[in-house]
Amino acid sequence: MSALEDRGITGSATFVPTDTVQVKNMQLARADVYVLLLTAPNSISEGGTYSISAPEREALKEMAESIYAKYGEELSAPLKRPAVRAKTPW
Repeated sequence: MSALEDRGITGSATFVPTDTVQVKNMQLARADVYVLLLTAPNSISEGGTYSISAPEREALKEMAESIYAKYGEELSAPLKRPAVRAKTPW
């Protein structure tokens, strides 16, 4: 499924910018695409190439988090920063 279909958006639907449900679903689908890009390999070369730098990945993550927060959703668990504590062996 695509990010749009996962959010109930079909290619045959007419987008109404005053419909708050449609706007919400479109925004959340956009955040889902950002997450998809974050989880993709660093570079892909099928018919073209692209790569996303660490700062660009961080910006995409922040934009996705902002959209999800606006609508009361959370970023998927694997993308959250793990809490790492260093423990000395001594």
